[in-house]
Formats: sequence, structure tokens, C-alpha cells
Amino acid sequence: LLYHGRLDKNRGIAVLVNLIKKLNEGNIAAKLQLIGEGDAFTELQVIANQRADIEVLPSMSQTKLVQYLSKAHIGLLPMPESEVWTLASPLKRSEYAASGLAILGIDHSGHRLEGGEVEWMKLVSQEQFLEEGIKWLKILANDNSKLETLQTQARDYAEENMSWSHSIDALENILKSVSQ
Repeated sequence: LLYHGRLDKNRGIAVLVNLIKKLNEGNIAAKLQLIGEGDAFTELQVIANQRADIEVLPSMSQTKLVQYLSKAHIGLLPMPESEVWTLASPLKRSEYAASGLAILGIDHSGHRLEGGEVEWMKLVSQEQFLEEGIKWLKILANDNSKLETLQTQARDYAEENMSWSHSIDALENILKSVSQ
């Protein structure tokens, strides 16, 4: 499981630590990689130093980050519903999909796709993130072919629907609506 970006407390990062703890307590072998810097970095490093299932890394070059993305299976979008994540989250969601990652995240407009739900992205309410996220991850942990199918679907979707022209058009529309 991977999250990269700001490791700030207001991004819901703490729930990811709870997610990995509960998965491993439930005999689902998983590892969490957190990459970035922010006001939660030091605290997360302290936790990671006590656990083999959590790795906290500082921000890195895009070239090095690509190596981590290519080895991950699931990208995480823990950011809560907020206007800032409505604008910023689609970029991270697109990056995960383009990297061929299935996605687990909080359900809000910044994470949703315009065409509706897709099988490779599980969005759940903030209140149910742990419970519903664990259920979904258990299914995937017990069915590698299902996970591989979802990863392929994510990559295919990104190639067809998430080019820079789509992102630029969406950003332009947002900027136009804000300036009116």
C-alpha cells in the first residue's frame, strides 16, 4: 500500500497507520509505504521504526518515486472531504491509476470519477474507511488474479481517460467557475 505527497496531519494519514495495523492483526500480510514530508513526518518515522510493516521515506525525485509506484499494488487517498482536496486529489488519483495501482480512498467529489464508479477504485465514507477498506483489501489479498485485473483496468482507464488534455480541460473549467 502506498501514499505519497505531503505527510500532514490534515490529510488523514493517521488512518493509514491504523489500516496497516488492523490488516496485519487480521493475518493479511501488507506493508505501508508513506513518501513525503510534512508536520506528521517525524511522528510517522517514530511509528515506522517500531514496526516492520510501515516504511516512511522523505520526498524524492520523480525518477526514484516511479520505482516505488511500479512496485506498489494499491494507492491510498486518505484525504478528507475539503475544497482543497476537490482540486488537488484528482491529480494524485490519476497518477496512481496511470501507474497501474488499484485505489482505496475516501469518497468525495475530489476522488470520484465523472463517469461513475469503477471496479479498480474503492471509495468509502470517511467513517467506514477502516472497516470497508479492510474488507476490500482482504478480498484482494486472497485473489491475486483479481488484484492484477484491477491494476490492468486502472492503467487502461488512465490511458483512455486521464491524459493531460483531460486534466487541463478540467482545471480550466474549475478556474472559469471560480472567477465568475
